[in-house]
Amino acid sequence: MVTAAAAAGPLPFNHLVNPSFRHWARNTKDPTAALTTADGAYGTTNWYTLADAATVTQQQVAGSTAPYALKLNTPSGSVSMWGCAQIVCKELTYSLRGKTVIFQARVKRSEAKKIRIALLEWTGTADAPTKDVVNNWASTNYTPGNFFISSNLTVIGTATTGTMSADTYNLVSVSGAVSSSATNLYVVIWSEDALSGNQSITVECPGLYEGSSAQTWAEGPTNELTNPLRYAYGIVKDELNHIWCVRNDTKYLEGIDFIHPVPMRAAPTLSHNISGWNNTAPTTTLIAAAYYASGTSAYVTITGSLTVTVSYTTKRKTQIYLTASSSFLGSSGNLSLLLPGPDVQFTNSAEIGV
Repeated sequence: MVTAAAAAGPLPFNHLVNPSFRHWARNTKDPTAALTTADGAYGTTNWYTLADAATVTQQQVAGSTAPYALKLNTPSGSVSMWGCAQIVCKELTYSLRGKTVIFQARVKRSEAKKIRIALLEWTGTADAPTKDVVNNWASTNYTPGNFFISSNLTVIGTATTGTMSADTYNLVSVSGAVSSSATNLYVVIWSEDALSGNQSITVECPGLYEGSSAQTWAEGPTNELTNPLRYAYGIVKDELNHIWCVRNDTKYLEGIDFIHPVPMRAAPTLSHNISGWNNTAPTTTLIAAAYYASGTSAYVTITGSLTVTVSYTTKRKTQIYLTASSSFLGSSGNLSLLLPGPDVQFTNSAEIGV
């Protein structure tokens, strides 16, 4: 007699966004390239850098028990303390009020030193928490007003790896109860002691789950609230190819729309890396323009500077226009074509924090 295999149980729900580090709204073209971030700046989608002084690079690397991991590295010569954090949105936080939760991650350092993690709650205005939760990097008292800031912040718990062997993953976790006052949660990972220059921390398999026991890591299942595209996404040249727009007045190209792939958490902020015009085929982060009139086309010769301005933005759509300090060629109303260079990227971000 053949006995059917027992059905696998449901995966635990991971309340973190982008715990796989697959989504990179800023390094979309090549997430394995090191992306320089300052204190409070987002790198991989929904994970931002915390640093006492130095800038920190974020990059995607191969994981050990997951396909990808997040590597954070300091510049050569720097000695500092730093790490990364994520803010959990109000909808997910409210669903955890009054419940015990566990934050866990697999972490390693390139030096034989310590990593500490923390689970925090914000009690101020929902979805408007400060990103800079560290008050004093030198403190070893991990409470509000000491290591952490004192305003609108509660420490649910912290945990340390203790001194680890270099380049060896350790599972570290912390659990505690979420209060009825929590409006957002934070998960934080940082170097408990200073890192010397050109040293790294690597994180894989982070998770925030209901319960007090360590869970088998799960990227999902996801829902609308944990979809990374709700928080940020990047658009690169291969996805743009070209942009149709209309010349209006003498200096403006209008009607350039980005329809968001999913409704975003809030009206996003648009950023880009366009460095200017090129009067022939576009290269690197330059953009070229062509115009169409009377059945002919030509590149537009622009000698002045380029400005990209957001006309309006909503959860579903962002519209921009481009301004040249000298006028565009052709007549008002002509159909125009923008040709981005191979390294041009636009990023729409609705990630949380101020």
